[in-house]
Amino acid sequence: MKTALTGLLLGFIVGALDCLLFYMSGFPITVVEIVGTLSFWPVVGLVVFTSNIPLPAILRGVLLAVVMSLPWAVDFMFKNQLELILPLFIVAIIWGALLGLSQQRQAQRRQVRATS
Repeated sequence: MKTALTGLLLGFIVGALDCLLFYMSGFPITVVEIVGTLSFWPVVGLVVFTSNIPLPAILRGVLLAVVMSLPWAVDFMFKNQLELILPLFIVAIIWGALLGLSQQRQAQRRQVRATS
């Protein structure tokens, strides 16, 4: 349970940072996009922290974040906002890697505590 809550919390922080990054980039951001982002990244954090995919943690985080971002990319294509697709995947790679690294660090700390 603690692992899931940590994933949700870190995902929310990543979502807030993503909103800030999007705002600072000069692209217009609406309340709907803010709510969507603040809903999306906690779910990604939860999935990264609780998945058992047999990959290195950073790669697992990147893979899950990129795959979960595909619906946003399709939405951008239908809205003819093609200039947002590359930044979407770059951010997904960065945030996914950081979530994966965080999950790995938490797992290592848990293992150290279990052996102490």
